[in-house]
Amino acid sequence: MQLNIPDKVVQSTKQTTLRQDTERITILFTPEQHEKYKKRAEKIGIPLNKYFLSILSEIN
Repeated sequence: MQLNIPDKVVQSTKQTTLRQDTERITILFTPEQHEKYKKRAEKIGIPLNKYFLSILSEIN
């Protein structure tokens, strides 16, 4: 069975999930680290949460 969910709802849900992930991950870093990593992520052109996840996966 396939659900008929409008694209707007799907996009909104993705953005909400992305924001929640970023908020959860941000807590793990100090404000100084957060700012440093934010600049690096912008420089290489990837979303901040994906950059944080890549850092955390390297640590573990």
